[in-house]
This record gives sequence, structure tokens and C-alpha cells, in this order.
Amino acid sequence: MFNKRLKQWGPAAIITSAFVGPGTITTATQAGIHYGFGLLWAVLFSGVASLVIMNMSARLAVVRQLNLVTALKTMQHTHPKLITIALLLMGLVALSTGLGFEAGNLLGGAIGFSALTSWSVPISVLILGTISVLAMQLSTPKIIEWVMKTFVFFMGLIFMLTALFLRPAWSDLWRGFIPRVPEGGLLLTLALIGTTIIALNLVFHSFAAQEKWTDPKALKIAYQDTFFHVGLGILITMSIVITTAMVSFDSVDTTSPLAYTQALASTLGGAAQVVGALGLVFAGLSSALATPYMVGVILTKLAPKWAQFKTKHVATSVVAIGTIFAFFGSTPVPFIIAAQALSGITLPLVAVLFLIMTSQGSMGTFKNRWWQTLLGIFIVLVMSVLGARLVYQVLLVFL
Repeated sequence: MFNKRLKQWGPAAIITSAFVGPGTITTATQAGIHYGFGLLWAVLFSGVASLVIMNMSARLAVVRQLNLVTALKTMQHTHPKLITIALLLMGLVALSTGLGFEAGNLLGGAIGFSALTSWSVPISVLILGTISVLAMQLSTPKIIEWVMKTFVFFMGLIFMLTALFLRPAWSDLWRGFIPRVPEGGLLLTLALIGTTIIALNLVFHSFAAQEKWTDPKALKIAYQDTFFHVGLGILITMSIVITTAMVSFDSVDTTSPLAYTQALASTLGGAAQVVGALGLVFAGLSSALATPYMVGVILTKLAPKWAQFKTKHVATSVVAIGTIFAFFGSTPVPFIIAAQALSGITLPLVAVLFLIMTSQGSMGTFKNRWWQTLLGIFIVLVMSVLGARLVYQVLLVFL
């Protein structure tokens, strides 16, 4: 029964594989090291927000057979300027966050590869970039999807078992779910949310769901797909925060993406470094394939002039540019945090668009219910406030 369900699922697996990469590992590790369990609430919030908006995406795609781009274009005759601006912003968000994440994915994976082979990080970047280009050109989306599902399962199992082995105190865990932004932790808070609920991923989900399911009766399967895979991703992220909050990092470079391997030593012993480095390599490759593929799908659908290009060609270009950025970078942390924060800032725009599209009468009985509308508005308000505070802090630095 479960195997049958796995075959019916798919789009949310790609989303989860995309966000469970070096970015999530690094950001969750930083959260655990610096703030203990204090930002678990941000992980939970991002998970609930993902479920709410992705379910809106599923209804739009499965019931009306529209992705977010085509849904917007149906309104272009009544609001031409407004819709054109929204489509342009969507393209800019997809490209800018995609390139930022891709550079971080390749650089994070290369650090793991370098630890295994003793080759330099720049050379490792080129190797992983080449593997990503070949995979993008020669493999199919189904193969990529299978690789991602396998990776997410094994990484999730390792982290969740480690978290259980360390046996955190329930009272301490509970306090971590009380919403608060620690002093100096606004950027990391927004990045932690932005590493899970990513504007780029949400837009792509509407495309993938539209292609995967064509019968409104499949909406239940789409919901199950979202709940299972997003839920798994949230458990993995929480497990990383919990495990890294409970170990000592006195003699470890906490700015390195490999810092999280220190937390695995309690269950894996001397194999923690090797398993951790391998995990980082596969996390980097998994996300390095998913991110450009999503950017390619979105950009080729957004611009009719780009329809002549195949998705894999646009995706390959994103990999190539991301490889160049990563080759000249020394650490993925700036790329990762910046891309995640940008995603968090731009998320309200995408969330509002999904909220509007699924609140229309054309959705029929699948139109947003009052509680779904309230949840959507709450998500938009929280993200807007956090994003506005971050922009304000940045402006204070330059003014």
C-alpha cells in the first residue's frame, strides 16, 4: 500500500529534496549552535506555512489545471500592468534565489567532497558542477526524482535517530516552540524559515502538480504527497537543530558546513566524519539538480520567447553560472544565508498570489475556506514583518 502511494506521489518529494540540502544543514546547524532549541518555532512555522500554501497550489493545479503563471496570465486582460509586474518579479525571484542557492549547494557539496578526497574545494566544485551538468543533460526528471527520494529518506533516518539517541529534555524542547527572535538572530531566523518555505519551490510545485495529476479526484493524493514529504523535511530540519544544540563545538570550526558531523559522532562514532561528508556531497548534488531544474521550468513558462529553449538547457546554464560563483567562493555560508533571506523577503509576494488565485469563485467548492484564508493572511503578515525588519536593519547600516 505504501509503495503504491510512493509511486502516486512526487512533486513534494522534489520540493523537500531541494530544501534539504547544504543550505538547510548549514542554517539549522548555525541555529542549534548559537540559539539552542530557541528557533524550533521557526522551523514549525515554515512547515505549517508550506503545507497551507502548497495545498493551495495543489488545488489550483489539480482542480483548474492551472499553474501560478498561467493563472496570472488569465487575468492579464483586466490588469495588464499589474500582472506584467508580478510575472517579472516572479522571474527575478526565481533567477536570483536560484543562482544563490545553486552556488551554495555546489560549494557545500564540494567541501564534503574535498574532505573525502583531499582535493581542493575549487577543483571539487568543478567536479560536482560537471556531474550536475551531465545529469541535467542525460537523465530524466523521474531519475532525478528517485535519487532525491532516496537521499531524503536516508539523511532523515540518520538525523532523527541521532536526535532520539541524545534524548533532549521535553521541557527544553517545548520552550523552543515559543515564538521569539533572539537578539542578533533576525537574519538567521528569516534564513531558517526561508530554507524551508522557498518562493521558487512553491511556484514550481504548481507546475509539477499540474503535470502529475489531471483528475480532481487525485487532490487527496496531492495532499498526502505534500503532508508526507514536507513533514519529513521538517522532522529532518528539527533533528539537525536539536542534535547540534546538544553537543560541544569548542574545537570545531562552526562556520564550516561540516560542523554538523560533530553531532553525528554520538551515534556513528568514528564514521561520523565520513558519513557526514558523504551526506553533504549528496545533499549538495540533490539540491544542485533540483534547484536549476525548477528555475528552468519556471523561466521557460514565464517568457514565451524562451519557449524555444528546452528546460534542461536553461537549467544547465543556471548550473554553469552557479559553478562559476562557487568556484570563486571560499565558504557557502554567505551564499546560503543571503539566498534564504532573499527567499524569505520575497515569499509574501508568492503567498499573496496563491491566496488570491484560490479565493476566486472559479475554484467552485474548492475555493479557500475562511480558516484557510485567515491562515494565508497570517503567514503573509508574519513573513512581511520579519522581512521588513531585516530590510530596515540593512538600511540602517548604509544610512
